[in-house]
Amino acid sequence: MLTVPKVGASAPATTTAVDVITDPYTLALTSPVTTHGGVVHELKLREPIAADYIALQRVPFDVRGDGDNRRSVVHFDLAAKWASRLTGHDEIVLGTLSRNDWLGLVTRVNSILMQAE
Repeated sequence: MLTVPKVGASAPATTTAVDVITDPYTLALTSPVTTHGGVVHELKLREPIAADYIALQRVPFDVRGDGDNRRSVVHFDLAAKWASRLTGHDEIVLGTLSRNDWLGLVTRVNSILMQAE
């Protein structure tokens, strides 16, 4: 289960990619990644458009349960497709992200998609 942090929450002294989201459209990477265009230190996401929803047909998470048993289940394979579309980087490049950077990216994708729904 992946919990989406609240936007604007105060950050602890040491943070990881999934601790605090101050800008849901930018992810500063903890480890640079080599892309087809060179070394990248941050990923920029764009706002999803209708074509994204049409092509992918569903969001990369399901909300299950009721009340206190409510939880979000992330589908990482579909999250990779959304992340690729919203960042412009292919899934092979995104697959080289560190664990924390990947989880931070998935959190941002889900946060952006939840805002749109």
